[in-house]
Order: sequence, then C-alpha cells, then structure tokens
Amino acid sequence: NPIAFKTLFPDLADADLPFRTSVRGEAVYLMTATGATRIPTPPTMKNHGYFSASISELARWLGTRSAVRQVLHPALPSCPGHEHWASHCKAAAGLFSVMIDARHTTAQVDAFCDALQLFGLGYSWGGPMSLAVPYDLDSMRSGSLRHGGHLVRFSIGLEAVADLRADLAQALAKAFG
Repeated sequence: NPIAFKTLFPDLADADLPFRTSVRGEAVYLMTATGATRIPTPPTMKNHGYFSASISELARWLGTRSAVRQVLHPALPSCPGHEHWASHCKAAAGLFSVMIDARHTTAQVDAFCDALQLFGLGYSWGGPMSLAVPYDLDSMRSGSLRHGGHLVRFSIGLEAVADLRADLAQALAKAFG
C-alpha cells in the first residue's frame, strides 16, 4: 500500500516506490513535529538486501486459500469495519489476522504455525522479522461474541513477499493438505 510512502514523500514517482525491488540503501529517521533527524540503523532493522513486503498482497493471497475463511485487515474492502477505517485512516499497519475455517482442528492450526520456517512464533506490533501467533478465541469470548474458526495473527517484516508466500503455502499444505 503506497499511501504511507506518498504521504511522507509526495514527490516520489510511482516507479521509485520500493515494492518488488531489492533494497539498495536504508536510513532511519527520528520524526518529530519540527523535523527529522537521521539516526544510525539499529542492527535488528538492517535489511541485508531483502525486499519491502506488501502486506495487502499477502493478505489478499491468503484469502484465496481454502483453509482460510476470512482475512481481517482493515485496508481490505472485504474486512468488517473497512468503511470506518477508510473514513479515518490513510495507511494500514503490517499486522493482520486470518480466520482458519472451523472444519480444521486446533492441532492442525498449531501444525500450520509450527511448519512456518520464515515466520517466528510470537507477539509483535511490527518489526523487521515476520511473526505469527495462533489465538484460541473460544477461551477468550463467550455467548454471542463467539467466532467460528481459529484466528492466526501475522506481523509482516522485511522478508521478500515471494519467500513469505512460499513459506505460507508449504505450511498450509503440511497442515491442511
């Protein structure tokens, strides 16, 4: 989603957006109300030649997989609450969730997460490494708030989109056939 780039760098041409191209350089800035100051890139944020990932592309692709009942990412028009998000926001974060269809077992969802090779298992609000974590919604909700299915939350890092998609595909195949 180029909206964040266009907001920060309005003069940047579409051809110069860092999507599906290797990262040739990087800079980290401390942004304040009065300006920006370049700071050293923390070692955990160095790209090491990876690609900028498209969160929306991965989320849309996951939505086409038979094991996935629903993708929850506010930037996608199919997501509940999209209209509200679109009226208040211009960009979305690198976090999204998927609802795995209820026909699958918790053991299969755990097997899916365990089969991921590029995704670490853990919680995150965004960072350079992609992470996944399953949630047991039935133990968190009751009554009318119950959801059918199993939720897996993703935080997308700086790995190549094609590599992340291949990792998701092999994990889906192992866990759900």
